[in-house]
Amino acid sequence: MAQFDLPLAELQTYRPEIEEPADFDVFWQQTLTEAVTNSVDATFEPYKDIRLPATTCMTCHSAALAVKRCAVGCWFRRQRKRRFHAL
Repeated sequence: MAQFDLPLAELQTYRPEIEEPADFDVFWQQTLTEAVTNSVDATFEPYKDIRLPATTCMTCHSAALAVKRCAVGCWFRRQRKRRFHAL
C-alpha cells in the first residue's frame, strides 16, 4: 500500500516550488528538434540471460538524442508467436 506524507486533500492541491535552470526551455526545444531530425540509430541484440520460454528479450541502445550527448538503453520484451494445439 502506498504511503504519503500529506493527506489526500492537500496532495490534490499541492504545487511544489520549482526552480528551472535558465536554459531549461532552450535545452528542451533543442533536444526535441534534434529528436525529430536525427536518425534513431538503434541497435537490438538478443539478451540471453533471461530465460523465459514465451518471451523474446532484446537489449536496445540508441545515441540519437541530444547530439549523442547521452545514450539510451533499455530491454525490449515481446511475446513469441506460439501456436497452441487443442487436445
